[in-house]
Amino acid sequence: MTRQDIMKRPESSTAVTKPQSFYERRVIPPADIIEGPEEYTVRVDMPGVAKDSIELKVDGSKLLVRGSTGKYHNDNSKMVLREINPTMYQREFQLGSEIDRSKINAEYESGVLNISLHKNEQSKPREIRIK
Repeated sequence: MTRQDIMKRPESSTAVTKPQSFYERRVIPPADIIEGPEEYTVRVDMPGVAKDSIELKVDGSKLLVRGSTGKYHNDNSKMVLREINPTMYQREFQLGSEIDRSKINAEYESGVLNISLHKNEQSKPREIRIK
């Protein structure tokens, strides 16, 4: 996996969904990517998103992350000032051939989604014994 692969931001109109209302914001969440000997860790910042509203999907060589904060306001109330709007987060990553798609795990805590992308055995560094 190259840095260009994993850091690809969605550029096409189909990569990020359109807002459901005038007040909904679309955000490409910031991410950190850390490489270790066994795996890559992708940390995606999605504040205000409930764990059960996060969608994490692998489609071929793409890893898609989606989440929404939902509504903040009661529809029966009169809005006097509106500065907090529902937010739809969406980010897409390209997965290289060294990622084992069957061993992708994720945890969500305090507004940060941590995704573990385990490397295939062939792509892990190994020591070669000299005879």
